[in-house]
Amino acid sequence: SRFILELLGKKREFENLEYIGSSESNEIIVLIFNETSILESKHDTLSLLLSRVREATKKDVVVTDRKEDLRTLMEKIAGSSAKVLYIRELWLPDGSKAKEIKIRGKLKFNEKEISQVLSKVLNEKIEISSEEGKTGE
Repeated sequence: SRFILELLGKKREFENLEYIGSSESNEIIVLIFNETSILESKHDTLSLLLSRVREATKKDVVVTDRKEDLRTLMEKIAGSSAKVLYIRELWLPDGSKAKEIKIRGKLKFNEKEISQVLSKVLNEKIEISSEEGKTGE
């Protein structure tokens, strides 16, 4: 978060982006912005931001807005060869809740990485399962 805020403060192109927060795992960073600022920003501005963050962290970066739904966010992170079949709420034995996301196809990252970053972004437990039992590495 500190790196993103410093980067946003240095470039005039980024001044209209309203940064909300971020979540990170070993391979993925999800940057969360106010939805209005993303819609109003130029494509070049977001591309520049993504390239700077990728360059500095050596991780894949996904940009989202705080109102984006779980399905859309999962599809952005999972990659184009994976499809979300369904999302359902689970009640766990300890009385807590989790969301299960069932996917089909090859994931860009492993299920644990995606589950970890989504859980942080959404502040709830996310479990991912694959219909074919195969995941990307």
